[in-house]
This record gives sequence, structure tokens and C-alpha cells, in this order.
Amino acid sequence: MERIEGMSIDLNLETLQLQRGLTGLKDRMKTLNSEMKAHLSAFDRGDKSIEKYEATLQGLNRKMELQKRIVSESRAEYEKMIKDYGEGSKEAEAAARSYNNQVASLNNLERAVNRTSLSLTELKQDQGALQNNWSKLGRVFDETGSKLTGLGSKMQGAGSALTSSLTLPIAGAGAGIMGLATKFNNSSVKIQNSLGATAKETKKLTQISKNIYNDGFGESLEEVDTALLETKQNITDLNDKDLEKITKKAMTLANTFDADVNEVTRAGNTLITNYGMGADAAFDLMAKGAQNGMNFSKEMFDNMAEYTISFKEAGFSANEMFAILSNGAKKGYNLDRLNDTMLEFKLQAEDSSKSYVDAMGSMSKSTQEVYKEYEKGNASVADLYKAVIPDLQKMKKELPAKEFNTIGKALFGI
Repeated sequence: MERIEGMSIDLNLETLQLQRGLTGLKDRMKTLNSEMKAHLSAFDRGDKSIEKYEATLQGLNRKMELQKRIVSESRAEYEKMIKDYGEGSKEAEAAARSYNNQVASLNNLERAVNRTSLSLTELKQDQGALQNNWSKLGRVFDETGSKLTGLGSKMQGAGSALTSSLTLPIAGAGAGIMGLATKFNNSSVKIQNSLGATAKETKKLTQISKNIYNDGFGESLEEVDTALLETKQNITDLNDKDLEKITKKAMTLANTFDADVNEVTRAGNTLITNYGMGADAAFDLMAKGAQNGMNFSKEMFDNMAEYTISFKEAGFSANEMFAILSNGAKKGYNLDRLNDTMLEFKLQAEDSSKSYVDAMGSMSKSTQEVYKEYEKGNASVADLYKAVIPDLQKMKKELPAKEFNTIGKALFGI
């Protein structure tokens, strides 16, 4: 993919603490996300200036360069797991899933760069076209001005009527017609270019975008176009009615909880694809989670897009996942930490190393029974998690700190 002209990438991969491997790279990505959000916070949410688009492109390019490195490291990790444990092993399969998730993130970033680049180009073209149109209109006024003035001198008694009934309607009509034509034409062009849609499909989607905008969503038709495109690309198989409804919900969530529609729709899609729920139910569940404080660290939607599949694989229901994250958030834990903790527990259970088995031997009889069922394939990681947590809460009060930490490390790998 060609780098956007005029955009410099000042990312030096030698400074990324590569000795920390994927963990270090992912930490760096979180830092880049926070830097980008901080930088863009200087602009109003509805700002559609060239400066904001260029700042967004610069941040996206930096993230994409880093994401390419993460994909490369994830691939290397996958190949290492095959070498160490064999193809089809639990370790190799987990590494494969991680690699696939990172590839998906890279593809999403590339699409975001393409969308933003297209929007920037269209804005520059629009501004140039607008200046040209106003220059043409100005020449018309210049050419007709003397005639209007001459007519006015002959009709001195009706001078004020001439100004209000002729001059103002001419100016208003010029601005209104050009404004509407430019907006609707740009909307169609943007939709067609982004999706490669047919003329019939473009007309239909343009109308949906206009409906959403006319219902009071978005500060501009361009903002609604972007939201519609991101919703359609991230959540497939939506009919026209649901596409309009879910785009509105995505915009509402994004605006209410200071997120991007792209993040919100990606998160919604993970619930839809992994738990088989409808789009309405998925977005309502996310809204409830955000209202219960899950987005206090501004990471909820991004984290859900990355970790929902792990909760599903572990055997948690969608409601259980939200309960775990919501309760943790209320206690002040960042979602990223909570998700990593659950993922590590899952990986340790799947690995079942000697230290893990020894730690399980310290658990209550009921928890040990759950573990035996897990080994037989009759219980899930979620069942283990729900059995272990009460035991650990009790142990924390009864055991010396060093012994308790040893057990916790064996179970959670931290």
C-alpha cells in the first residue's frame, strides 16, 4: 500500500523494546492509541477540516506500521508453537487465532487509512470546487450588478423592494442549490468509491444515509456516510432497515461514550459472530455495559473487538462476560487488565503444566472435581474460573502472601 503523500511516519522500530516481544509491541500500540486520541482531542468531534484528516492519517499510518510488526511477530510465534508443540496442538491453535486476529486488525487499519485518505481528497476537491463555483457566481454578480443598479436608479421609489425581492433570493438560491448538489453528489461518490457498489446499490445506500442525517444524526452528511460505510463493512448481512437502525445506534454509542463508530461496530460484530445474537441485542448489551461503567478507561469497544472470541472459547456466555468486566470496572480495574487476566487463565488451563496441576491440588474438593471434569472434556475453562475464584478469595485471607502469590501465578501466569 502506498504511503499517503505528505504524511511522514516517524516510528522507529528500533525503539520499540523488541526484547519484550509481542507484549511490548501491544503495549506500544496502546500508547499510540492514547497519543492519537490526545492529539485528535484538540479538534471538535464534528470537525471536518483538512488539518484533522491529516492528523488522523498520520496517526493511522504510525499504527499501521506497528501493526505490521505485530503481525510478523505473531506469525513467528505461531511457527514457533508448531515447532515446539506440533501442528494442531492447543498452543499452536491459540497462536493461530492470535495471528488471525492481528491480521484482521491490520486489514481494518488499512481500510481506515483508505477511507480517511478518500475523505481528505474529497474535502480538498470540494473546497477547490466551492471556490471555483463562488468565483463564477461572483462574475455573474459583477456582470449584472451595473444593470441592477441602473434599474434601481430609474425606480428610486421601489429601491428597497428591489434589494429585498431580487438580490437576496438570487444569493440564497445560488448557495442553497450548490450546497445541496455538492453534498448529495459527494455522498454518492464516497459510497460508490468505498464499496465498489453498483449504481442501484449506491442510490439505495445514499438514500439511507440521507434518511439518517434527516433524522438528526451527525453534524454533517459526510459524517453519516462514514458511519454508514463502517457499519456496513464491519457488520455484514444487515438488510436495509437494520443497516439504518444499527448505524444510528452505533453513532449514538460512539457519541455518548467518546468512541469511534469503527470501534463500536467492530465490537458489535464480535458479539454477533461469536454469540450468534442479533445486531439489536448486541448493541443494547454494549449500551448497558457502557452505562454500568465498563467504558470508564475508554477501552471498552476496542477490547471487546479483541477479546470476545477468547471469552466465547473459554465457555462464558455474553452476559457472564459483561458481568465479569462490569464488576471489575466498578472496582477500578482497566478492561485491558481484566481481559488479559482471563486470557492468561485460559492459556494456563489449556497448558496444564506441573505448577498448574500442583496449584489445582491446593483448591477445594469441589474445584478439584471440576478440574477432573475439565480434563475429561466435560467442563469448560469458564467452569474452572467460576470454581477457582471463590477458593482464591478464601485463600487470600488464610495463606501467607508468598504461598498465595505462588498459587495465583501458577493459575493465571502473572
